[in-house]
Amino acid sequence: MKRKKIFYISFWPWNNIKQLPQHMALELAKDSDIYYFQPKRFSLNFKSFFELLFFFKIKPINVSKNINVYSFPFFPAWKFNLLRRLNHWMWFVRARIIFRKNLFNSDSLMWISSPEQEDFLKYAKNHKAKIVYHCFDPYEEFYAKIAQMEPEVFRLSDYVIVTANSLYEKAVKYNNNVEIIRNGCEVEHFSNAINGSLSKPEDLPKEGKIIGYIGTIGPWIDWDAIEDVYRLTNTPIVLIGPIEDKYAYYLEKKGSVKILGVKDYSVLPSYLAYFHVALIPFKINSLTIAVNPVKVYEYLASGVRVVATPLPELEEAKELIYIAESKDYSIAVSNLMLSCDLSKKVQEELSKKCISYSWESRGLSARRIVNNLYK
Repeated sequence: MKRKKIFYISFWPWNNIKQLPQHMALELAKDSDIYYFQPKRFSLNFKSFFELLFFFKIKPINVSKNINVYSFPFFPAWKFNLLRRLNHWMWFVRARIIFRKNLFNSDSLMWISSPEQEDFLKYAKNHKAKIVYHCFDPYEEFYAKIAQMEPEVFRLSDYVIVTANSLYEKAVKYNNNVEIIRNGCEVEHFSNAINGSLSKPEDLPKEGKIIGYIGTIGPWIDWDAIEDVYRLTNTPIVLIGPIEDKYAYYLEKKGSVKILGVKDYSVLPSYLAYFHVALIPFKINSLTIAVNPVKVYEYLASGVRVVATPLPELEEAKELIYIAESKDYSIAVSNLMLSCDLSKKVQEELSKKCISYSWESRGLSARRIVNNLYK
């Protein structure tokens, strides 16, 4: 079968924390050539000015087999309409050069991930190319103006992939070709936490059982639940990931949490190997009901017990995790802290159950969709 060309328009930098966009691109690259478009933040230095002035000359970087990454300079000012329009114009002008150079045509596929990429969608339509819209965020909770563009993107796409039921219910109003493909994990990578060969990272607590959280630390965290866990267990909660809610620093001063910062994806199994309990302490609101957290699959593949608040999208894994309301959250965690460590055999069984949640499994579904579009 002839290899397809997929132009993957992403707002997630390739070298950022490894998330859905990179994993999906790697899976799609198994039978397609991927042209991955990423933003590159503008800085006040000569190199950034050069890239800004001569953005049409910047060469791609080959990051993996069949994946070339093209960087697009942008100004970090999403709240200012004028700069956002300038960003979008620079993206689209350079993109058209890349499209022509790589012979974008009716056999190509445009993979978009934001309603703001509407111009790319229309360009694909004009060239009779196929379009997949990968919807994994409830934009109405972040950017109202961008959310207003979404119905048209739903309508014009040949296929829509969503990561949550609430997103499906929204998309299916405008397009009949909608499918849920949830987040996943790299099971083989995280199962390394089980084999007992990983050294304990030096910044983890030296003694006692560890309660931890890995992921973005944002305003969706239920801080009341976190503080209750600390009060009941007298164990500071280890937080790993970027800080988007400064309340975390306040709790660190109180001694309720221990902030370790962002860790490279490659070393996350080393931290999870020493977690006794892993947390998903999210508030339940209009934002989080559309969240299918990657971390639940990564925790499970690492053989760690998980306590989560009742997020609708955790239904798939409900037999493998502990679910507790905010008011009962600390009790659930405390009970697990009093229990014995899981045996290696039980951990391995837990990890094996994650095979169906692997990125490889999710990628097979995405590749099937792409292949069906070209039948």
